[in-house]
Amino acid sequence: STHCMGKLINYIDIRSLDGCYVLQLKDDYFLDWEEFSIKAEELLQGKKSIESNLEEYLEVLALYKDNFMSNSAYEGWIASSRNHYKRLYLKLVRKTVEILRELKNDKLALDILEKALIIEFFDEALNMDYMQILINQGRYSEALNHFKYIRNKFSKEFDIDSSKAFYN
Repeated sequence: STHCMGKLINYIDIRSLDGCYVLQLKDDYFLDWEEFSIKAEELLQGKKSIESNLEEYLEVLALYKDNFMSNSAYEGWIASSRNHYKRLYLKLVRKTVEILRELKNDKLALDILEKALIIEFFDEALNMDYMQILINQGRYSEALNHFKYIRNKFSKEFDIDSSKAFYN
């Protein structure tokens, strides 16, 4: 709409270049995917003390909302970017959960894992961490129910089996 374009003109410029249109972002912009990628890489390189960075880990995890451009799931040119961001996200989740477990903050670790499992339900490592924390808290029936649910999803709905590590 004209009203929307009136606001966008402050942030973008569309130009014609050699018969193609080029979108140029003006100086003052923020891309959450770019910010996520840069900060996640920095955290995963581990140059700072882990405990002092916990807030930063949580802030960067909060930037990841779902798969990159998930409404364009079948666009081939998006796949490599989507996989890159998802890999970073999963690494960051695992690292954050590891830190929280060292700090004995299982409640926050479970919260993070529950959010991550909504995004990437079939990641075995996330599911194993989730069940392990439940077991450590003495919540055996919840852990067993989760295991049965995952096993059922893997085998019956998708005709795949979990790795041997998942059953140990």
